[in-house]
Amino acid sequence: MALPLPPGCVKFASALNLLDCVPSPLALLKNIEIVLADDGTALIGSPYDWSSGASPMEHWIGGHSPRSDFQGSSERLLEALLTPGAHPQSLDQLSLVNAAADVPWQTRLHARSLTHYRTHLLALKKSPADPAIS
Repeated sequence: MALPLPPGCVKFASALNLLDCVPSPLALLKNIEIVLADDGTALIGSPYDWSSGASPMEHWIGGHSPRSDFQGSSERLLEALLTPGAHPQSLDQLSLVNAAADVPWQTRLHARSLTHYRTHLLALKKSPADPAIS
């Protein structure tokens, strides 16, 4: 969550099966935005297998309730967060280029156990900062 990299030093970043495994998924996205160089790209993949042991419920992207703003849809809220101006917490420079909702993914838990997921995969791009905003 505190990447030991200077701002703008990375041309490509990936966070596969990570977003739902950190204390603050939004902070992870903001850190990726910080370390990416202008015009850098990122690939995010998540099955949204939220666990309160990894991320407190209030930090789950999309929430956990069908009564929340996005009815508990992680996909819809994450895409809004990655569309500048679409949500009050949208990132300023990191934006969605493309997404696939049901990419097959499996994780080996141990020699006799696999978990199969349908992962939401997103391709992102960092735009240069708008000097009028700085």
